[in-house]
Amino acid sequence: LDPNPRGVGRYALRERPLVVPLFLFGYLMWFVLIFIGQFLRGPNWHFYWPWEDWAVEKVAEQALVNLPNSAGLALLVAYFVIGLVLPALANRELYKKMGLAKHLIAWSFVLLMFGVVGKIILRIFFHVKYILTTPYFSI
Repeated sequence: LDPNPRGVGRYALRERPLVVPLFLFGYLMWFVLIFIGQFLRGPNWHFYWPWEDWAVEKVAEQALVNLPNSAGLALLVAYFVIGLVLPALANRELYKKMGLAKHLIAWSFVLLMFGVVGKIILRIFFHVKYILTTPYFSI
């Protein structure tokens, strides 16, 4: 996926102004999510701050809702279409270097990474449990 003509081993911010911040964001989110899952989750998977006592059980917060399937599917399609088209339009030179297949793979990974953060935001602030619900899986 690397379009750098110098090859592997060049990781300076000056040479890779887009990739280095994206990688660091993903790497830091990995550790943040591990920390939250390991140390800030208590009984029944409720969120507990470090100073809160786990012996005091939390009641269920507001009821979580699922988006209607039509709205969830439209949201997911719009997210991926916009997320795959805008980078190609914004940086045509990089798109030409990468080609269609590499562009789709790389930006799909980036969108999935930011999608995790988006799902967390939807859950915390809008009480959305699932964006899309099917008999086989839920997103």
